[in-house]
Amino acid sequence: MSEAEVDALNNELHRYLSDLRAMPKPVGIKHAMCNAIGGPLYDYRMIVGQDYDKARGDFIEPFATEDDFNEKLQTPAIPGVSHRSGHEIVLTHADINMRNILHHNGRIYGIIDWENADWFPDYWEYTKGLYVTKVNRRWLSMMDRVFATFGDFKDDYVTERKRWDYCM
Repeated sequence: MSEAEVDALNNELHRYLSDLRAMPKPVGIKHAMCNAIGGPLYDYRMIVGQDYDKARGDFIEPFATEDDFNEKLQTPAIPGVSHRSGHEIVLTHADINMRNILHHNGRIYGIIDWENADWFPDYWEYTKGLYVTKVNRRWLSMMDRVFATFGDFKDDYVTERKRWDYCM
């Protein structure tokens, strides 16, 4: 892709994610972190390092608070590596990466692979996008540009990297 096409793709992806993040949680959903209808979360990044529970399967219970969510992410072997609380909770695709964005000539024609879409802390989409594609410098740069107006997630990324390095 040319730089002009990359810029156009960045702008369009930013608009899509802005619209997604702005969606209000449906009335009656009591959990902070949950799936689109208030139920259990599905995210492969969360189950890495967790003991498999046959009754639960690959789903993780919804969380009433961000503190509860952070506690679940805690890895006993690396104490002290934890996210802060106080993030905005937003609807996320939760698997934005190069292979899930269908595009041509800088235009997005579709975003696929929505099974991880859930309500998560606002940093989740950014760090997850870096988790999936750790080595493509152009993609990493795109993620930084797309998420620049959503907040500064660098500390969240450092925390996530410590967890990934341990679990991988």
